[in-house]
Amino acid sequence: TSIRAFHQQAPPPSGTPASAVPRTFEWLGTYRDRWMRTDRGWFLYERECETRAFIGDQSVLRPD
Repeated sequence: TSIRAFHQQAPPPSGTPASAVPRTFEWLGTYRDRWMRTDRGWFLYERECETRAFIGDQSVLRPD
């Protein structure tokens, strides 16, 4: 399964100049899931994540 995750900085406080550009971070990758059939249905027992590319400011992922 391919995934694209886009993260954007929270809105700036009031009074911030309109020219301020919010920081962003974008991640592209692939999930590889492994499933097992059980008596109760399907069970996801493993998920691998592979990063294909990313761009932007990773600090967006940390709380201020």
